[in-house]
Amino acid sequence: MQEKELLLNYINNLLALKKPQNIRYKMKSFKNKFFIILTSVLLISFFSFGQEHHKKEHKVHWGYTGEYKPDNWSKLKPDYELCGNGTSQSPIDLVNPISSSLTSINSNYKPSLLNIINNGHTIQVNYSNGSYAMIDGQKYTLLQFHFHTPSEHTVNGKHFDMEMHMVHKDKDGNLAVVGILIKIGKENPNFSNIVKHISAHKSDAMDFDEIVDVNSILPGNKSFYHYYGSLTTPNCAEGVNWSVLTTHIEISKTQFDQFHNVMGNNNRPIQPLNKRFLLISE
Repeated sequence: MQEKELLLNYINNLLALKKPQNIRYKMKSFKNKFFIILTSVLLISFFSFGQEHHKKEHKVHWGYTGEYKPDNWSKLKPDYELCGNGTSQSPIDLVNPISSSLTSINSNYKPSLLNIINNGHTIQVNYSNGSYAMIDGQKYTLLQFHFHTPSEHTVNGKHFDMEMHMVHKDKDGNLAVVGILIKIGKENPNFSNIVKHISAHKSDAMDFDEIVDVNSILPGNKSFYHYYGSLTTPNCAEGVNWSVLTTHIEISKTQFDQFHNVMGNNNRPIQPLNKRFLLISE
């Protein structure tokens, strides 16, 4: 708005300039004024478009409390409509699973340089290229893992203290997420490098000359629940291949607080299973 006012004042000053009056000058003056007016219209249109474009491009804010809470996600933006009317949403209550001879999750995870970000919704660790898992016989590359407090999935209606989501993508862009449930207990040295670099405020991704290795974080027992669901954050896209390990891991109360003090409660409520099947590996 300020730029438009300055421009209009400048134009008015130009138009108000007084020059000697003769026919030739009047014609030239008329052309100059016409040019000034035409240029002004174009510039004002440009500024107006820029401001409107900025409004459209402004990222819609979503969160976990108040008017931005999960119950309202579908109302915040048309692209978020699945958050309200989707039929295969996550998370779910892991209860009454059907025992099945599922293909084991075979992973080839390598150590990664630590790259961590507080994106305003969670603490996320971006993983170096080259690590992957074979899930349902398909190769999925590990992209990142992040955390939710308390857990998003429940087991027989009960939350765990925290949940870790390992996000993978295959060559066609399909997503697979491996969930690890976390309980407050013994200190976990495998989280030391992560918790000491958590930013208290939203920040860009930061590199550290330290190593993180998900192999050391995962439990020994790799049995898992399996179902097809969605992202647990907007846009709540469906078709996500979910595997949640049945064996939880532990972190200390101090380690938990280092996450929770920054993230707060960032879990989406439980979604209905509807006509889906929840399986568990034998």
